[in-house]
Amino acid sequence: MELLAGAALLQAWEEGAGLLDGPRTEVLLNAAYGPAKPPWCDQPLGWRDAALLRLYRAGRSGALETITDCPACGTVLEFAPNLTKMLAVYCGERPDLEWFTVNALGGAVEARNPNVTDLAAASAGRDLEEARAILIDRCVRPVPSSAAFGRSRFKSELSSEADEETILTVASALDDRDPLADVSVDIGCVECGHRWSTRLEVLPVVWAQVSARARELIRDIDVLARRYGWSQDQILALGSHRRQTFLELS
Repeated sequence: MELLAGAALLQAWEEGAGLLDGPRTEVLLNAAYGPAKPPWCDQPLGWRDAALLRLYRAGRSGALETITDCPACGTVLEFAPNLTKMLAVYCGERPDLEWFTVNALGGAVEARNPNVTDLAAASAGRDLEEARAILIDRCVRPVPSSAAFGRSRFKSELSSEADEETILTVASALDDRDPLADVSVDIGCVECGHRWSTRLEVLPVVWAQVSARARELIRDIDVLARRYGWSQDQILALGSHRRQTFLELS
């Protein structure tokens, strides 16, 4: 069953066309599933992307197909991650949004999974180091029992190389709780044999599919309007199966 079709598909495509990635994602997910509580932008990243992937799978595409360029020879390659396997990691349950305790060699800390709002704040950093510090400040904190440690000192310690082990431990715990938050795909070039890993960017793949389906639907409306004189609303009210039958007769 399609999660986004007909007039809702066209409306989401039109609204999302001029938006940045975050607001565009919000438009698509609100149209497909309805507004979330908390909003989609405040959901764990992997869970939000899983919702996008389910939208993609429902849009008459069983396989997740995307392309990339080989960094060694420039060959354009297609790759298809296992969509069913990716979505199975959540078993229908959303990662917990609450803070949780992580025990590391540098001592116990509390952490929570980052969301789109956190990434937007981090992107305001002047460089990678500052962006990292912003993300740490938003998503990692001292446990309540050690609050006297001091927030400013805590932030300074975690942002230094001296406590990199704690950050790596926190990152691993966050990955376990929200596995699709950062998905890397191993790729091998069929031309030169080079192998590398690339991060899977979910929204561009989903948006490309939504755009293609919207344009296809507009072409269908154009054909049927010319042939039968029906309005757009009348054509969309037919449903996809009946509409396709009329197209085959045109």
